[in-house]
Amino acid sequence: MISGRKLVLQRMQQVLRRSSLLLGTWGPVNAEFVNPCSSICSSRFPFFALGTSLHHERAHHSRSLQSIFDFVDLSEYFITGSDYRRAPKFQNYIGPVRIDRTPDGRGRGLYVSQDVEAGDILIINNAFAASYNDIHNSQMHERIAAILKDSPRALRQFYSLAADTQQEKLAVPEVELFDDSIPYHGDDSSTPGLSESKIRKIIQVNSFSGKLTLPGHQEAGRINGLWLLPSFINHSCCPTASRLLVGETMLFMAAQNMKANDELTICYTDCMAPLRKREEVLGITCCGFRCRCERCEFEQSIQKEVEDISERYQALYDKAVEEVTAVATRRDKGPYPACRELAVLFVKLRTKLDSMKELTKLQKHWILGGYSCAFLGNWLTTGYMSDFGPPCRHLDSTAIGLVEAMKVTVPGMQRTLSFSVLLATAVKESAERLRLVELALNECVKLYGKQRPDVLRKLAQDSVQYVPFL
Repeated sequence: MISGRKLVLQRMQQVLRRSSLLLGTWGPVNAEFVNPCSSICSSRFPFFALGTSLHHERAHHSRSLQSIFDFVDLSEYFITGSDYRRAPKFQNYIGPVRIDRTPDGRGRGLYVSQDVEAGDILIINNAFAASYNDIHNSQMHERIAAILKDSPRALRQFYSLAADTQQEKLAVPEVELFDDSIPYHGDDSSTPGLSESKIRKIIQVNSFSGKLTLPGHQEAGRINGLWLLPSFINHSCCPTASRLLVGETMLFMAAQNMKANDELTICYTDCMAPLRKREEVLGITCCGFRCRCERCEFEQSIQKEVEDISERYQALYDKAVEEVTAVATRRDKGPYPACRELAVLFVKLRTKLDSMKELTKLQKHWILGGYSCAFLGNWLTTGYMSDFGPPCRHLDSTAIGLVEAMKVTVPGMQRTLSFSVLLATAVKESAERLRLVELALNECVKLYGKQRPDVLRKLAQDSVQYVPFL
């Protein structure tokens, strides 16, 4: 008897083999790097020599950034299961980005200085300091204090970061300050001395945390860390970049095509959630921060129209998480009342949006993407119980439309990748299947950067081990 997971993987192998009919890019293991987003394959370049100033290479070469993985080859890491204990070592890399003041008074941010494609790598940054399972950041505080005592440059870098959410009066440092390959000749006369309270505040405002993963998406604890240049990246519920943690190194990829001077933004929370849920989490984790991105402003303007749906969603969500976890991990037979009621709410939401003729397609996508879990809960509990078969039970226009909404709302998200792959296993008709595979590969590129075809296949296959709800 073939298990549901093995069956999904077998179907995914078949789908990916057939995808060569559409993409025409599958090749041997040493094939070119592929970018399905633009159907462009680039020839491989030799690895950069150790010690090369990657920031200067970026300044002197106008070639496409898509070959950047020639010096950051993550193929073996991804193929062997993304085990944090075997994470490769990296050089810091600063791509075509600059620090600048935001035009709307939010403070400072990172902007791309040239056009970039989805999947282009923009920043590779090793942790300034990191600690493991350090709930109160006490270990990280000690490590940072020790670094600052010994390095005037590190002190100036650290004190250029914000210590609270009010950034309007802070100076805008040159990005070269964070390029360690450039000799430091700074004037430190105006740099303040060590302050324990300010160190704590800067850590609180700027630190990131992430899961430590073992093969099979198993969580093995958490890492807390401070990454200097990425600390200038602002939040948006319509992010333009994706973030990837590999060991103690953070990589940032363009999650969509961007024009020169576009702002580089990421999600500080799960942005595939309704407005009220996002506001609640951001208020707790980001010192009362309130997002004012275009999506949030729009959703705020129609909140009264969806208030009843929003309140009921909030009341059901935590219970639905328990139900999905039970069926995904233990194949519990249910019943799943919260997931079923959320599915009814999703239908009600779609009907409501259809009646609002003044909304644009993008605005409807934002709302549907934010409430995606209302559909996914029931879809997943039914799917896991039946090993996602027969196909007709798990594929319909609502599911296909939701994938489209999710990829537009938050490009480069693991949840969208996993959902689209699971959908592909439920399709009989080859053209629809290939369309879903292409969509999945596009999400792979936005999430993991431009990789070899065999690596993309592996990442797509592994995505079914991730429950696209949690």
